[in-house]
Amino acid sequence: MALSAVKTWGAETLTFADLNAEFNNIYNNPMSLISPCTATLNLNGQTLSNAIYTHTVQTFTANDATPSVASGTIFKTANTAATTITMLDGGSDGQIVWIIINDVNTIFDFTGTNLRGNASADWSPTTGDSLQAVFINPLWYCRISKNV
Repeated sequence: MALSAVKTWGAETLTFADLNAEFNNIYNNPMSLISPCTATLNLNGQTLSNAIYTHTVQTFTANDATPSVASGTIFKTANTAATTITMLDGGSDGQIVWIIINDVNTIFDFTGTNLRGNASADWSPTTGDSLQAVFINPLWYCRISKNV
């Protein structure tokens, strides 16, 4: 939703009422100035890029060894056959993701991939376990949690 002008201006004289209406339009709709955010913002040394305002749980495509995390922060698995995850595609530097294990078919490959964690040993989680990871290009630094 972008902010629209109250009035289209031409050669006419600007009146106080018109100016106040434009000011009130901006004042009363501040989020429409940046939402949806399609640019990278510099916030005093911190970068906001491709902002995600809600944390909707998304389900990975079943049996995908390199699922995309480009569109969110919280994911769950739904593998119907043995699936070894070797990479999380679409990560942005500094992005943090949570992955909830929702099947018994998922394996994370921590040997010879861009996934780092679990003392470099592959991990076969069970339903209810979770993984948190942060992306520092080109690596994902992962912390596993055996919750069951």
